[in-house]
Amino acid sequence: MTEFATLHLQQRPGTDIALIKRPDAYHPGKGWEDQKFVAERTEGFEEFKALIEQYTPDRVAETTGVPVEQLYEAAEILPRTSRWR
Repeated sequence: MTEFATLHLQQRPGTDIALIKRPDAYHPGKGWEDQKFVAERTEGFEEFKALIEQYTPDRVAETTGVPVEQLYEAAEILPRTSRWR
C-alpha cells in the first residue's frame, strides 16, 4: 500500500490511535468538522473536542515517532481526499 500512498507515515507500533486522534489539531480554525453532522448526530462534541485538543502536534510526534512536519502534511492531505468527507 505504501507504494500508492501520497505520504507514508511510519509510526511506532501501537500508536495508531494517537496518530489519528485529531488531524485538524495541526491546523486549528480550518473548520474541517462537518458542522451539520456534528449538530444532527453527536452529543458531547464540545467535551470531546476539549479532550482531543490535548493531543498537540508535539505530543503526537513524541508518542508516534512521526515528525511534526509529516503530521502537518498529512493534515493538509486528508480533507482533500474524497473518502475523508
